Amino acid sequence: MGSYVPVSTPLVDPYPNYLEQGGWTLSGGAPSIQFPDLVANRKNDFQYVGVSGGNIYGFIKGDKDPYLQQWNFSVQRELPGNILVSAAYVGSHGSHLLTDEFRNTNQVPKSEYARVRSHINDYYPVDSSFDGLWGDCGQHDLPASNQVSCSGWYALQPYPFWWSVQSLLSPDGISKYHSGQLRVEKRYSQGLNFIAAYTYSKNIVSAGLGALVGNTIGPTTLGNRGVGRIGWIPGAGMGGAADGFRHTTADDVYNLRRYDALSPDDTPHVFNIASTYELPFEKGREWVNSSGVTNAIIGGWKFTQNWNFQSGVPMFFDTMAACDGAYGSLSCRPNVVGDLSAGRSSKTLQQRQQQWYNASALCAPWGCDQALTTQLWDLYNNGDYATLDTIDANWQLGNSGLRPPSGRIPGYWNADMSLAKDFRFSESKFLNFRWDVFNALNHQNLGVPDNHWCLPPGPNGELDYVRSFGCSFGQITNVQTDPRGVQFSLKFVW
Repeated sequence: MGSYVPVSTPLVDPYPNYLEQGGWTLSGGAPSIQFPDLVANRKNDFQYVGVSGGNIYGFIKGDKDPYLQQWNFSVQRELPGNILVSAAYVGSHGSHLLTDEFRNTNQVPKSEYARVRSHINDYYPVDSSFDGLWGDCGQHDLPASNQVSCSGWYALQPYPFWWSVQSLLSPDGISKYHSGQLRVEKRYSQGLNFIAAYTYSKNIVSAGLGALVGNTIGPTTLGNRGVGRIGWIPGAGMGGAADGFRHTTADDVYNLRRYDALSPDDTPHVFNIASTYELPFEKGREWVNSSGVTNAIIGGWKFTQNWNFQSGVPMFFDTMAACDGAYGSLSCRPNVVGDLSAGRSSKTLQQRQQQWYNASALCAPWGCDQALTTQLWDLYNNGDYATLDTIDANWQLGNSGLRPPSGRIPGYWNADMSLAKDFRFSESKFLNFRWDVFNALNHQNLGVPDNHWCLPPGPNGELDYVRSFGCSFGQITNVQTDPRGVQFSLKFVW
């Protein structure tokens, strides 16, 4: 992978007056404008580095262009009755894909944080050039020897002279997709045609690959990045996210492969069937073979239906109680110790709405021992960091990654139907009547459950990093589909 221009290299604006030119009058003619060389990055090793205050940011130039390999194998067989059956395997693998829209690589490595633990607040000797940096570095411990020191938050960073070093759209993402596909199609005959298709698939991507910008590789509206369909997929929108980017980025930016996970839109089961049937009530058909007014009224009706069934997409999880405490600097993700879907099949609809996920399948990053959770809570509140440093479990990352396989939201199914007829006045003039019914069976698909893992207060009202008031983990308060909708339309064609 490429690298930034070294921080010691001066950053010079090649067009310093480009945005400072004054206005011009029409009578004087438009002035010439010096546009940047649009192919300069191809002729040189430009990395598009910019600075803003104490931040440095830029697009990393990868060693290879993003690319996607695709392959497939299919067989087809025609059966009697104008029916065609096909089966296929489809796969793909992406490499060097653009990922996080913003990735701050100027972080204290988690391994280093876990090594020094609470001593990250101590001061460490640094070069004298650090004196006064960020209002933190100075002659704190050894003024007599003029030794400059910084707290571990700065001294242990890779680039302490910068507040942040932001990599934009890092070209290190991967994707892996495998699917089996079955399709049955009946060509039109005897007034009927239909297509039924089933797909079983699995899609794995690296952290940040669900980002809207990473997917489109283009500009976006900075104030509303989660636009379009991807913004509605849990854990997919990147930027401007309510959960502070925790859903698509990695806890440890120096160990990214740890966070390869199911794609935000991974849908293992998808089944669709669409059909059109000409009702047998018209001249020349088997039920009503008449002409004139009768044929004009009851003949020529077409009934169309479209059924869609699909699994729920995977969800990301965090431990808000732990994440909002002192532990939040290390990890916001829980440990997965069981099946998040366990026990769901025996629940009523109301019970699933109240508790979609199996709460006992998750634990705090430090483990499931309630006594340990209570101890950590007391130690943090009492400021006893010396004892905290002796508890190894307190300094480990949660293992849930981005989207554990058993943590899916509710699935979805829907049926849309329509009835239509053409009332013909001549060969070229006719009136088209259409009656559409959306969500025809008025089925309620449960929405997205609360994903912030917690437990209710203890029997005596005990609170800690896990047990909290107002815990609503697994509760569903929304639906994915609108109620039944009916639409009538008339169209005159001439």
